[in-house]
Amino acid sequence: MRDRADMAVGAGARTLARAPATHVGPDRALELVLAAAGRLGVRSVATASAVGSVLAEDVVSDRAYPPFDRAMMDGFAVTVADAGRRVPVVGEVAAGARAAGALEGGTAVAVMTGAPCPAGTQAVVPVEEASAAEDGMTVPAGVVAGQNIAGAGSERHAGAVVLRAGVEITPLRLAVLESVGARRVLVNRAPSLAVITTGDEVVPSGAEPGPTEIRGSNGPMILAMARAAGVVTAVHEHVRDDRLAIVGALVAAGDHDVVVLSGGVSAGRYDLVPGALAAWGAEVVFHKVEQKPGHPLLFATRGNQLVFGLPGNPMASHLGFHRYVRAAIRGMVGLDPAPAGDTGRLAEEFRVGGRRTLFQPCLVARDESGWAVTPVRTKGSADLFGAAVANALVRLEPGEEPHRAGTRVRFEWLAEPVGIGAGPAVPAPVVAGPEASEPTAPSTDPHGDVLAAITERRAWRALADTPVPVPLLVRALEAARWAPSAGNGQPWRFVVAVRGTGPFERLAATLTPGNAWAKAARYLIVVAVRTWHEHPTKPPKPNRLALLEAGLALGNLVTQATQDGLVAHPFDGFDNAGARAAVGVPEGFEVTVMVAIGIRGDPALLDERTRAKDARPRERLPLSEVAFFDEWP
Repeated sequence: MRDRADMAVGAGARTLARAPATHVGPDRALELVLAAAGRLGVRSVATASAVGSVLAEDVVSDRAYPPFDRAMMDGFAVTVADAGRRVPVVGEVAAGARAAGALEGGTAVAVMTGAPCPAGTQAVVPVEEASAAEDGMTVPAGVVAGQNIAGAGSERHAGAVVLRAGVEITPLRLAVLESVGARRVLVNRAPSLAVITTGDEVVPSGAEPGPTEIRGSNGPMILAMARAAGVVTAVHEHVRDDRLAIVGALVAAGDHDVVVLSGGVSAGRYDLVPGALAAWGAEVVFHKVEQKPGHPLLFATRGNQLVFGLPGNPMASHLGFHRYVRAAIRGMVGLDPAPAGDTGRLAEEFRVGGRRTLFQPCLVARDESGWAVTPVRTKGSADLFGAAVANALVRLEPGEEPHRAGTRVRFEWLAEPVGIGAGPAVPAPVVAGPEASEPTAPSTDPHGDVLAAITERRAWRALADTPVPVPLLVRALEAARWAPSAGNGQPWRFVVAVRGTGPFERLAATLTPGNAWAKAARYLIVVAVRTWHEHPTKPPKPNRLALLEAGLALGNLVTQATQDGLVAHPFDGFDNAGARAAVGVPEGFEVTVMVAIGIRGDPALLDERTRAKDARPRERLPLSEVAFFDEWP
């Protein structure tokens, strides 16, 4: 995207401007808008007021986190050598306090959650496992080094990047900034926006309309959408259908980065906006888009200002802002301009006549087969009441034949989906460390620390009873879809079973007792692999790369899930034939593993043996033992 400075041109340079485009397709219209939407520079803001802004600089950790070996539970600091013994408790360390001295063998020190462990501590035994009394506590026989301790620097090393430039600051990220002592941050400047609504028939919100008048709803709606898109400064003025009044409102909006007009952009007698824009000195980039609603949409520039003329019908104004103005605003602050969306199946037949692309309000709900997309039947682009139940827009192209029920369609979220999971997540950075118990939203940073996600990944078994946002699950599956594959064969398939459904319960029934923890997952994914090459005229032959490629896809899935703050735990230990039958895996595919997807929970909910597995330190061979230069040593 170009810098706005590159676009600053004098009035004389405009004499060579091309005639405005007309009747452009919706994709071309969006391209033209984004080509004109440049960055606005940066500003320094107090961290406390930075939520909603986009970072313009990397933020690094001012020290190691945690800065000490931190107790993860209320319990007792012990040494592993005392396993199976009863030892006296010789002291106590509360959160924020300092230990009186190092831990000596044959003793224990009571520690509270968040407290620094005394020097020499090798494990923390939870209170409920310690059989504590006046004579001391018992160190369990199965205690292992590192148990219930977050080592110094295990979350972030001093100087490590904790948030990267280009990510939006959310309340969770605000907490990260405060944690590392960032009192002020550089952020991309958000555009200011002026809304000008037109129409003699419109009275202000709150006023009593006459028999032929209507209350103005477009202005408040556009202001709300602008603020949701990240605009901080926004004003609204309503003018009557008078060219001089419209020009006057445009002049008053001259200091704003974006100007949005609603109404008066078509070709009727009272559609005065195009003429007013010309008198004001704006250059029209395009007028009329091959879409419905909102065919008369207009886009212009005036110097560095972006000017949008939205049709006055409420749903046409809504679509124009959602698809074009919102994209420009997000592009200007450095965020992905594309709205959150997905694909689903059309729940009922729907016909699109004419020759324009239709963006139809729809209701998207989750069922066992995925997203079901039901078009909302309205009485046209002025029918706010009919469209208000929609939570998405579905894009449908015109044609002689109707779009049949079951057809795969693309939709864009307007609100939270109905059914399982949460709505579209606001893009957020990856801040989840080994102790993360809640998911972060997706990172928009193209240079995100993938290695951190790989090294921090743990196959946790303690899972919380917390919903997993559906967009995060979809991101993990998308990462798997793009894994390397010879000849693009993609021999793997993932079958996702949602907790609370029949397929999930059937899969849960196939688990061995040692994998009972997986029943707490929000999703169970069956990984199936086609291990034979099929050919229409030749005998099948083994695909020696199939399992490797499935492993690469699974690695992508696990890494993306970890980077988004989820637990993704691949495992075997289930009845293979039962799992195949549970989700209908066809012949020709081998069921290899399952993956439990969820959010990390409280280890205390696990049985002692399973909890000990979660507490084991994660170790790998040194790099020198697994990678060699030139030849095998």
